[in-house]
Amino acid sequence: MSNKQIVKLIEERLELGKREYTEQLDVNDGRNWLQEALEEALDLCVYLTAEIQKRIERPYRYIATARLEDHDNGLYQIESSGRLTWHKIQEEIAILINDGAFGDDKNDWMSVYIDTCVELTPDGDTDGIFIDGYQEVDRLL
Repeated sequence: MSNKQIVKLIEERLELGKREYTEQLDVNDGRNWLQEALEEALDLCVYLTAEIQKRIERPYRYIATARLEDHDNGLYQIESSGRLTWHKIQEEIAILINDGAFGDDKNDWMSVYIDTCVELTPDGDTDGIFIDGYQEVDRLL
């Protein structure tokens, strides 16, 4: 975001206040500006906490076509409260595929081949597209 865009947002906010209160901001209207700012900071904390809760309730989603080395593709969905690394996605898919065939090998995820994986943010936007097995080809940030 450029400085001009930031200034524009502030100007838009001042115009909204002017329309709502039918006058420009009067710095000498008797209000305690520090108290006003502290109360606004508390409101900000409430809004940020609400956004955190929303993200916890609507996690990141990964939808992938994947398979074990010499098997047919399956479609898998993983949910997580945070972004996952490529290897963690493989590990989670290995857990979904695993029906006891792997045993206790800690490197089971290495035999998972992911053809395509789409990462969706808590807001439902596509945040990344992974293609071609172990390689992370494109991650949109």
